[in-house]
This record gives sequence, C-alpha cells and structure tokens, in this order.
Amino acid sequence: MAKIYGITALSLLIISFFIPGSFDIALHDSYVIISKSQITVIFALLFAFFTLILWILERNLKQLSPILNWLHFGLTVGGILIMEVITSHSIMQIFLVEFSTDEINKQEIWINEWLSFLIVVVLFSQVLFIFNILRAFILKPKHGSN
Repeated sequence: MAKIYGITALSLLIISFFIPGSFDIALHDSYVIISKSQITVIFALLFAFFTLILWILERNLKQLSPILNWLHFGLTVGGILIMEVITSHSIMQIFLVEFSTDEINKQEIWINEWLSFLIVVVLFSQVLFIFNILRAFILKPKHGSN
C-alpha cells in the first residue's frame, strides 16, 4: 500500500507542473486566489507523508486493515479529483452561462455546498487513516512477514 501512496505522490508532483489556473475564493469582502499547482504540490507532500508512515509501519510489522487503507485512499483521491472537476473553469462556465445574477448566486451556493461536503469526506478519510494506525498498534504484529 505504501507503494501506491508513493506513486500517487510522485504523480501529483509531476502533474503539478502542468496544471494551469487557480482557485478563486470569495470570502465576504476579500478575494483569495490560490494556484492549483501549489495545491497539487501540497497534496503530493501529504501523500508522501502517508507513504512514509505506511512504510515505517510495514517495516515494524504492524498489521493495517486493507479495507481501511483502500477506503482512506479512495475517499481522499476521489474527493480531491471531484473537487478538481467541480472547480475547473470549464465546468463552472457550463453552470453559469446565460443566467441572471440570482441564478448565478444559486449555482455558486450549490457548488459551495458540494465542495463543503467533499471537504468533510476527505477530512473523514484522514480520521480513518489515524484510526487504522491506532488499530495497528493495538493489535499484535503480523507473523511470518519479510
């Protein structure tokens, strides 16, 4: 599993060089612009951190739950990919073409609600990861591993 996280981290790092655009976040009277490539590098570092943790646990013969590992990986990667699709400018233009100001505001609220839900899902998957690590320390080490 550590190899999958490592490959994901390396892939995200390579992809970060080719991602154009930015996230434009309107917060009341402020407007925040964050480069998508910077966010991708942050996610690559996060997956590198997961790789290190899993590698250390595997070297110390700790038994992680494969179901929790795959659930954590799927929810994290899936949530990030869906957030990327929702926030891409081409998708945003499809939702916001030829609408009145009130309709655009309703669409933006819908998009913000989905993004909020996805952020909660990704954060929940991190709790699963921590739970899986704690579970590995409580259980006995696996026997007969290399």
